[in-house]
Amino acid sequence: MPRTVDLMATFLPDRSLRLTAQGDHGPIELATGVRYSELGPRATAAVRELFPGEDATPAPLVAAPPWVHLGDLVRIHSTSDTLEGTTTPYAQVVGFLPVGGVQVVHSEAGAGIYSPDDLDVVGADAIDPAWRARIARRSGIPPAG
Repeated sequence: MPRTVDLMATFLPDRSLRLTAQGDHGPIELATGVRYSELGPRATAAVRELFPGEDATPAPLVAAPPWVHLGDLVRIHSTSDTLEGTTTPYAQVVGFLPVGGVQVVHSEAGAGIYSPDDLDVVGADAIDPAWRARIARRSGIPPAG
């Protein structure tokens, strides 16, 4: 039976990740500067290095990104926003997944889960008041700030 290795990924100020595992005497740093999109392959490589020759599988938990908070209004990068099309790239943060995803509510197309790298927090004044009101009605959360 394969060994499951619990890993913790925490965000650094430059939005990259530090990947650690819990050792007998505290955390063991496995990698730093990991981009969110590289997390899976880098976690697998780190676990193979930590347990060479063993059948080991990484189980990373990702801390919530410190630059995004519950209720924040965000602009979703167009390359990852396939649901909204060209109507509005804005949404509101309504939750975080332990595997690193940020759950948002769109003004039109329901909800979505995005990589933290695909979101930029915006001020309320960046969004048309009608879209802001629509987002708040759908999320049930007043915008942060």
